[in-house]
This record gives sequence, structure tokens and C-alpha cells, in this order.
Amino acid sequence: MKKEDIDNLKVNDIINPNWLDTYHKQIEALWLQAVEFNVNLFLLEKINNFPFHLFVNDYIWFWYFIANSLHDSCTMVAWRIAVDNKSDVWTVRRLKNSIIKNTINEAAKTKIRKKLKEIKFNKKISSTEKRVNDHLRSRWLWIPAKGR
Repeated sequence: MKKEDIDNLKVNDIINPNWLDTYHKQIEALWLQAVEFNVNLFLLEKINNFPFHLFVNDYIWFWYFIANSLHDSCTMVAWRIAVDNKSDVWTVRRLKNSIIKNTINEAAKTKIRKKLKEIKFNKKISSTEKRVNDHLRSRWLWIPAKGR
């Protein structure tokens, strides 16, 4: 398949018109969460790289707690986007499944599936799920070792 084949697909031409409004709402909701994630990462980077030691001798606890809050927020956004499996929550995996289900053209469905396979979509989402779950367990939950 040529690269331009998938790039030339137009949402309005391949998505069930009755579902198009839902599609746009889901895309916007996930986009806003991705923006929140990236803004939090940007702020974390600025806080972590700022030379506070030039202005004060002691560690500034305020910025420590702000950085922790931003970190936790990033974790929760990642959870909402990639991991959460409640029936009323739109994750990228649910969006992908809904797009395929509501694509009215079989040729377009095939192109979408091929592109998803090419970019290893399922593998990347599964990897993200594992990392987020592992992080949540290690940060907020104490899980005893087996056999204890």
C-alpha cells in the first residue's frame, strides 16, 4: 500500500454519517487530554530544570509538591487515554474500534487496519497500559510479594 492511500482518506467520506458527530466529540475529548498531558510535561521539565539553588539555600518544598501534582496528573491522563476500561470512557483503543466499526467502506477499513498494524498500534497501547499500571502500583499501592 502506498503511503498516500491512507493519507487521502477523508473522514466525511468513510465514516457513517450518523456517527460523525460522535467521532468529532471523541477526537476533541482525547485531543484535550493529550494537550493537558503535554502541558503538564512541559511545566514539569521547566520546574525540574530551573536553578532554584541560585536563589535559596534550602530545598523549596512548594515546587516539590507542584512537581509531584503535575506528575500525578500526567499519570492519570495517561490512564484515561490508554488504560481505563469503563464502558462510558473513550480511550484511544475504544476510539480505534469505533472508527473501524463505523467505517462504511470496506477498502477504507482495510487501509486503516493495515496502517494500525504498520505503526504497531495495539503493541504500543498495551505497552503503555502496562507501564501506567506498573507505575500506579509502585507509586500508590503496596502490593505484598506472593507467598507472604
